[in-house]
Amino acid sequence: MLTLFSAGSALRATSRALPFGPSSRVATRFRGGAAEASAATLDNPLLQQDSLPRFDTVAPENVTPAIEELLQRLDSEFTSLEGTLAAAEANVAYADVVEALERIEAPIEYAWGVVGHLMGVKNSDELRAAHGEMQPKVVQTTTKLSQSAAVYAAVEHVLSSAGALDESQRRILQSSLQGMKLSGVALEGSAKEQFNANRMELAELSTKFSNNVLDATKAWSMVVTDASQVDGLPPSAKALLASRAAADGADGATAEAGPWKLGLDMPAYLPAMKYIKDGAVREKLYRSFVTRAGAENEPLVRRILELKKEQAAILGYQTYAEVSIERKMAESVTAAAARNSRRNSPRNPPTPAPRPTPRSPPSTSSRRCSGRRRCPPPRRSSRC
Repeated sequence: MLTLFSAGSALRATSRALPFGPSSRVATRFRGGAAEASAATLDNPLLQQDSLPRFDTVAPENVTPAIEELLQRLDSEFTSLEGTLAAAEANVAYADVVEALERIEAPIEYAWGVVGHLMGVKNSDELRAAHGEMQPKVVQTTTKLSQSAAVYAAVEHVLSSAGALDESQRRILQSSLQGMKLSGVALEGSAKEQFNANRMELAELSTKFSNNVLDATKAWSMVVTDASQVDGLPPSAKALLASRAAADGADGATAEAGPWKLGLDMPAYLPAMKYIKDGAVREKLYRSFVTRAGAENEPLVRRILELKKEQAAILGYQTYAEVSIERKMAESVTAAAARNSRRNSPRNPPTPAPRPTPRSPPSTSSRRCSGRRRCPPPRRSSRC
């Protein structure tokens, strides 16, 4: 779900590769079994959710109308759900809460996940603008869901009721309550306003950080003319690098003779780091990769740390590490730190295995002699 498990899951959601039945030429059924869309939405691939995402047909101009329509639908259906849960009171069942939320959240989760994926693999100025326009609205909506007192009370009631729940359902409900607590469901007044404002800024900073990394990745390149510097690369990788050099104006570039244009994007970076024998080339690639957008992102990282510390304090924690550990298997920050300390400490040198005790040569008396000839002298051991 978008809200119950994680405060920012809507921003990181990815599409689910689950077919939901055959497509229709008249209308499109949304994810989760929501109501069918009108014929006017058929041209928008983000609203065609009957099958796998149509990545090849999604354009930046599809983002705003699709996300706005889905957010409006989600807001209307969620308001109705809150009213239903409040009226039901003690008669709320697991399906009335968890499964109902899954159904109404699925369409926006699907569409926003597709947009997020394209931001990483097919980034453009137009897509960034559309994403930046819709992101605040997505964050506002998901914040509203995660801070719903009606939903929290219903989840708490279902978990504490005597109804039959299997282990997985109980775990889902427990995680839901925990996620809503960490999303500020118990906050009120100025604390809630500040928490939500910080949440919005964190989403914006995260997007800026990612865009800076993408820009730095695209901007960096290294043209190699010495064949020994790409020695070890398979022919397919050399062909890719040569084609990139040719696209930049290197006439006659070939996989065999070069030149070759190295880069920090995965299709170029991974084969180079895995197969190139020249350590100096790999070192330059690696250092450039791990320092991408360092100058641009350093102030963003500092601000993100400040905001996370402030969010932790608003929720009543000493540090953000304590907030993070709530969702992890470690019992506490201290326990996690101790484990890391043990893992990073130099290992004690292994105790050498004891040397085998040399076998004593058999004594002359233990040998059987036939009496017909003298027994040979015992052999000396070859071991010291």
